[in-house]
Amino acid sequence: MTDAPERCAVSLPGRPGTHAAPTAVIVRLTGGTGPQGEPEYAAEDGTLVVRVTGDVAQVVAGADEYQGQLLAVVPVA
Repeated sequence: MTDAPERCAVSLPGRPGTHAAPTAVIVRLTGGTGPQGEPEYAAEDGTLVVRVTGDVAQVVAGADEYQGQLLAVVPVA
C-alpha cells in the first residue's frame, strides 16, 4: 500500500431533489485502519469518520445519511 496523504477532502452530495451543491469536508489520518488495511480519516470535530481506498471514501461513523454510499475523495496539500 502506498503512503496515505495526511489530509483529504471528502465530497458530501447535496440532498437529493434540492439541487444543493455538494459540501467538502476536510479529514485527517487517524492512524486507524479498516479490515483490509485501508486508512481511516476523521473530521476535526469528529462528526465524520471515513475509510479511504484510492479516490473513494466510505463512511464509518457519523453522517448517517451517507452510510453505504461511495464518496469522492481527493488529497489536500
